[in-house]
Amino acid sequence: MEPIFTRFISDTASLLLPAEDVRMYGDLPAAEFVYPDAVSKAEALLGQPIPALPASLYRQYYENGNRSNYESPYFARRHAMMLLAAAEKTEGKGHFLDLLVDYIWAICEESTWVIPAHNNPRHGRRERLVDHFDLGEGDDVHYIDLFSAATGADIAMVYHLLHEELDALTPVITRRMLGLLERRIFHPFQCFQDTMWWKGATGQVLNNWTPWIISNVLTALLLCETDAGRRIEVVRESMEILDRFILFYKSDGGCDEGPGYWGVAGASYFDCLELLWDLSGGKIDVFGDPLIRRMGEYIADVHITGDLYVNFADASHRLGGNSALIARYGRRTASPKLTAFAIELADRKTDARALDVGNGSTIYRAFRDPIEPMPEPMTVKPENRTYYDGLEIFIARDETSGLCLAAKGGSNAESHNHNDVGNIVLFRGEHPVFIDAGVEQYTQKTFSSERYTLWTMRSCYHNLPDIGGIEQKPGGSYRSGLAERTADSVTYDLTAAWPADTGIVRFTRESAMTGSAVTVTDMLKLTDAKEVCWYWMCAEKPEIAGNTLYFANAGCRVNFSGGDFRLTVEEFPLTDGKLLREWRVNSLWRIHLSADTWTDGVMKMEVLPE
Repeated sequence: MEPIFTRFISDTASLLLPAEDVRMYGDLPAAEFVYPDAVSKAEALLGQPIPALPASLYRQYYENGNRSNYESPYFARRHAMMLLAAAEKTEGKGHFLDLLVDYIWAICEESTWVIPAHNNPRHGRRERLVDHFDLGEGDDVHYIDLFSAATGADIAMVYHLLHEELDALTPVITRRMLGLLERRIFHPFQCFQDTMWWKGATGQVLNNWTPWIISNVLTALLLCETDAGRRIEVVRESMEILDRFILFYKSDGGCDEGPGYWGVAGASYFDCLELLWDLSGGKIDVFGDPLIRRMGEYIADVHITGDLYVNFADASHRLGGNSALIARYGRRTASPKLTAFAIELADRKTDARALDVGNGSTIYRAFRDPIEPMPEPMTVKPENRTYYDGLEIFIARDETSGLCLAAKGGSNAESHNHNDVGNIVLFRGEHPVFIDAGVEQYTQKTFSSERYTLWTMRSCYHNLPDIGGIEQKPGGSYRSGLAERTADSVTYDLTAAWPADTGIVRFTRESAMTGSAVTVTDMLKLTDAKEVCWYWMCAEKPEIAGNTLYFANAGCRVNFSGGDFRLTVEEFPLTDGKLLREWRVNSLWRIHLSADTWTDGVMKMEVLPE
């Protein structure tokens, strides 16, 4: 895509307001920071110990690959700090101030705000603990990751809300807060390019890290930095970085990381736009750009029903949905689709207006959401056919039966990639038929050279075949091509999605919805006869009768035709807590549709609601 901020970058100095004139959430009437729901939640923290973060927890990532044991108390500290700050600002009686100071002090005492999985030592050595102590050549303080940036924004928000109250106790607290923002956020942001890969300064492929970090750096800048020169330089560089990020977006506005990451990809980019609007008093305004609107509408397009979304890559299929954010996105970009979707989400949640600081990773958004005015009720006719030509994702719905089909092409070099070119997902209402399992709890292996040894990443645990025992491989050369698209179907050429020595002459997959029937038709020609096994992943155990599967919960039957097949069902017990929570079953089920010899033919799968 073309850069969006080019016309503003050279005039940054004249566009920005003086620090004293900037108002956070400047497009709304003066905001009163009152969050009654935070008070009761903060009460539960009183008398409780601050979670410990010993060096042994940090080291675990390097010793056994575990991320969670350090990250859980790390995020709990930030959650507690923001709840206490919101409660104190709301109540204003000093009731929460002492414990808030203890949390601020504990977070300031952390040797690093960078989590172990993200530690990126400039000297190239990973020594199991970070070195932040002598400001010498081996010092790691140069690096900003997702959660150090988020911590900086959290500290800045607490300072903004309560600096007078904190100074009344002792100005040492706020001096330390501002000092660490300088050392851990502003100085490294301005002074280091070589290892800040997410800046894209040397052509790196960018993902959600870029807007997510920039949104938090801009939050800290807006709330705590008064030096005019620094404000100009940080904003100018931020716009340059955001323009590099947008180069990796297709014109369709789709998020290749999936809906679970949209909240910190497209939505964090939107946060950046709002922050730049605030910092400039509305002079930096790109909300009318068609791409910005399409980036937002993606999240409505991949919604299935309830809290279910079309998930590919590492994204979860189950999301809460942020009605206030989406309402604001719809208002700013004049999108009826997003406005109607926001109303639908708000109607489904009884606490849609509550403060949700979560792990504090998008704090500018979190404190804004409860004060966002919700739109008047409206409806928008749903689109039953959607195609993202950049992502190569086709989504088809049938209102009568409740079936929702999603088919993807693309490549095996996407962000948060799974080897899944040609995969499909199928739901009937809230009931899954064929699924993308998602990803287990992140560990050291997840983003390492061993990533594709994990079962969730492999094509044989997606709705795809193994051909002669060969599965898909990672990399941009393993991809699809669009063979044909009609109103009701998409056909991808999958020939190049498997290694060349697989012996594929031609492989196309048509995914279609006609009326209330869904079909997937594979035309596969090989150089010589091979065993082929089509796999189908399910969250419900089906009954088998011949070449037909019956799904009782989803209320549909699935017929296979076109070959001499054996149909078996393999139980796949879940042991990972994340997947157990998301799928709410103890086992997944993998269907094997096996052909002992296959040279040239058609495999057809047909789904019919009962």
